[in-house]
Amino acid sequence: MNQNNEEVKNVTDFENPEQYSSKKTIKRYKVALLIIAVCAVALISVFGIRAYQLSTMDPFEQPGSTLAQDYFLSSAKTYFEFDPTKLPTTAGSCTTVALKTIQDQKLMSDVNYYNKCDKDVSLVKVCKLESGNYHFEVNMQCENNTTTVAYSDEKPLVNEADIANKMGVKVHFSYQAQRLNSETSNIGEVETMWLDEVPYENYKIVKETTYYRYRDKLWAFNGDVRFYYPQDKSNTELVSEYYKEAPSADYTFKETSQNYAYKWYIQNDDGPKYYYPSGTTNAAEEKTYYLTAPVQGAKRDEDTKTYASKYYRVENMERSDFLPAKPSPNSTQIEGTETYSPWSEYSRAVPEQAPFGEGNRQVETRIRVDVVPITTTEENGEVEWDQITDGYLSEKELVDKLNEMGYQVEDINDVASLPDVKYSIRQTYIEPIEA
Repeated sequence: MNQNNEEVKNVTDFENPEQYSSKKTIKRYKVALLIIAVCAVALISVFGIRAYQLSTMDPFEQPGSTLAQDYFLSSAKTYFEFDPTKLPTTAGSCTTVALKTIQDQKLMSDVNYYNKCDKDVSLVKVCKLESGNYHFEVNMQCENNTTTVAYSDEKPLVNEADIANKMGVKVHFSYQAQRLNSETSNIGEVETMWLDEVPYENYKIVKETTYYRYRDKLWAFNGDVRFYYPQDKSNTELVSEYYKEAPSADYTFKETSQNYAYKWYIQNDDGPKYYYPSGTTNAAEEKTYYLTAPVQGAKRDEDTKTYASKYYRVENMERSDFLPAKPSPNSTQIEGTETYSPWSEYSRAVPEQAPFGEGNRQVETRIRVDVVPITTTEENGEVEWDQITDGYLSEKELVDKLNEMGYQVEDINDVASLPDVKYSIRQTYIEPIEA
């Protein structure tokens, strides 16, 4: 009996049939845990490196980022705000502005991403729709744009809301023209007036210009309110002034720019440099910096390149003035305080549709026109227009057709200015298809 017990004691755990199964499972479990641990470390390393790469990557190059297109578009709109005469004035016409032009006029701050782009081929295209509204389209050619964009089939543009604020949509126009029957009608002298005040029953518009006005939806807030130097504006989007140091002892908080800021000056011919906005001729005395040109014609002083900040003070208020957006992350909108700002003056500059968020701004248009009154010898008083084209033609086809008839026109703007020719527009569009 003792001998048997000794034999049992000398049998190892793995040799003992009663213990073998559980011990083997434990060993496999430990091996599995080791493999899982190694894989986990590898995954953490890979994703950690990727996360680090993304965190240090230029925000303009983050996967899926539209910052480059958004900022290019915003800068192009500033270009047209400075000189609205560069906007197309004829319905169905378009114009473009190149990235190089925007940069040459210092209307965008220094962004390294754009150094990888073809600055002559990268364009913002703006077209005037039949309604008088404008559609902006962004086309960028950059080194990292390697994907081919697929577009939808061409669709008729019935509702402009379908393409509103879509900078990847491409709008196309075609035209059908008519000519005044000169045997039964006469054309008067050109007169300028608002379209809604034209007194004539029969007339032809030879030029039209769209003017805009807007008003913003406002609310009162309570809680923290930020007031930015120097004008105590309560929305950072409306503030363009930057400073190296606090410009006042009352403004102790700051938002530092991610891009370079400069001092700017106005100079006529070879005269002195007058720094904006103080008017001093001494660069050291000017304290205000801007990321982009603050006024039309301002020149950038390259020697003043630096990082600067917007400065603000914070005031806790029971009720703020009426504002278009939250004046601080810690503020709260007061229910029942919604109202509107007064209408702005009419201007040719196209206002931002949603500077403070969707639905906060109302925009109205009014059309200024050059018209020629038309009189007719027909007893029924109707003016006769004869079809020039049976169907709709491209701009080039229409221009060629009219030149064959003896007119001297180069584009749709010239066609629009003809007192005895009018045209209707067919608008279509294509849009990018999401992968």
